[in-house]
Amino acid sequence: MSSTFRRLSAELPLVVGIALGWLGCWWMGAAFVLDDTMHGYGWTDYVNNAWMIWHRLQLGYNNFREPLHAWMLGGLGESMGSYANAAIVLSSVAAFALCAGAGFLARGLAGPWAGGLAAAAVPWTAHGADLANWANNYGVGAGAIGLFLGLCGLCFVAPRAWLLALAGIAGGLAWGIDLRLMALAPAGGLLVLLGLSRGAVTWRTRLIGLVLFGAGLAVGPWSHDALWLEVVADPTWPERVAFQKKVIARWASHHAELRDVCQGWFDGDSLLLARSACGDALQTYNLDKVLPHHLPFGGLLTLLGLALGLLPGKAGWRGSLGGLALIGAMASLALLARTMPIPDRYVVTYAVVAAACAPVGLARLVATPLPARFASWGVAAAVLGLGLWAWFTDPSERSESTELSRSPRILSEREFAEAVVASIGPDDLYRDCSKAMITSTLLPRLTQPYPPMLRMEGRDQCRSWIQTAPPETGRRWASINRNDRVPDFAGRAIDGSNNIDLEAEMQYAGWEQIEVRGNFQLWRQPTTDGSGR
Repeated sequence: MSSTFRRLSAELPLVVGIALGWLGCWWMGAAFVLDDTMHGYGWTDYVNNAWMIWHRLQLGYNNFREPLHAWMLGGLGESMGSYANAAIVLSSVAAFALCAGAGFLARGLAGPWAGGLAAAAVPWTAHGADLANWANNYGVGAGAIGLFLGLCGLCFVAPRAWLLALAGIAGGLAWGIDLRLMALAPAGGLLVLLGLSRGAVTWRTRLIGLVLFGAGLAVGPWSHDALWLEVVADPTWPERVAFQKKVIARWASHHAELRDVCQGWFDGDSLLLARSACGDALQTYNLDKVLPHHLPFGGLLTLLGLALGLLPGKAGWRGSLGGLALIGAMASLALLARTMPIPDRYVVTYAVVAAACAPVGLARLVATPLPARFASWGVAAAVLGLGLWAWFTDPSERSESTELSRSPRILSEREFAEAVVASIGPDDLYRDCSKAMITSTLLPRLTQPYPPMLRMEGRDQCRSWIQTAPPETGRRWASINRNDRVPDFAGRAIDGSNNIDLEAEMQYAGWEQIEVRGNFQLWRQPTTDGSGR
């Protein structure tokens, strides 16, 4: 009993660190705060895809997205009655998985003190905390691949069959969410093989463990085949690569320091891994403006941690080879840095590795020369000192996020949705022509005749909505942006110009203005007797 208690007590720093990481995700990232607020890159695309996958309808499905995340979000959104809150739950779970994954990875490589600090440090970057409210698949994918790496880290020191099964399932989920995440799979595979190479591991455990590991990974391709919409074309790999190149070229055109030097580089088959002016410019841009905000211990200490991670610590040659897993993972990020201006949502994929490098390297540096009886105390003191330094100096500038869920634009969109929900009745019909993405925010509630128009409303459809006679039951509503002036694709506007003024259209058709919040306006169509009631 006493030996068991001692073993459990030795893991206390890891447990406390994970708990602190989870607390940080709630405190700094509003994890599990179910306030119907969604944000993150292209969130409407992912929410709409979720509704289509769950209802098996093709209404503009983006076939560049894998279906697994959409299926999970759709199922949870339908059961909760809110896709917005379901997205928060999924991303919050992913943020917690990132903390656990970072802790497990560093624990496997350098002990519980390194694991505890790595877990606590995940929300110490702005996007590491903020992803707890993303409604896209990037946070969930990062959580899955991060947990995969963490469980592989545990298999490095304790290769149990059930751990290998869990690691495989986590990797399979990452595969099913976004195939690009599997760039980190070799790092996890190396840790698993090193763990299984230990002499104390039986051949039976190796065989069963590898079978379970492979079966878990198979969740990824299986989910693609099982959940894909049959009526949607499945793009080939060359088509996906060509599409990604176009996206990268568009990103580069948005930055003055990249626009001219990289012009034309993405049109052919060239790769920017060799020396080139564009590759150099991309690398400089990423090192100066992107990556520093994702490293909780700063760039210099992260690089030092990678190098020091090759020290054996108390794990011998396996410890040194295990350090190669961190180097391999970060090497794939270095390649990205020479091929594109890396978006923040891509870098969070590496959050687990970024949080683990410095604690692992420092723990290895301290533990390697010290006798075993002093090593744990020395590591504890060094890791605590590193944690205090990183928290108070804030090398990642975590307060500088540009995509926080509490930003004025996101809060305004939530207020618009609340105004619509408070106004329309259960039998009323509503169409959003304001570009505030309210139709997606209200899912699974549908406010249009089935099947709904989930994508941003075209102005032809909005004009038709305005001019259509009132329904037999309920009332017809619409929201517009008063500054919206768009080209006329279905006849001239009422004033004869080439642009449609939706506010003027509303007034001309006799609609009643019910709510005004800045440029957002909510209008109600009169009933057949001419009243708005």
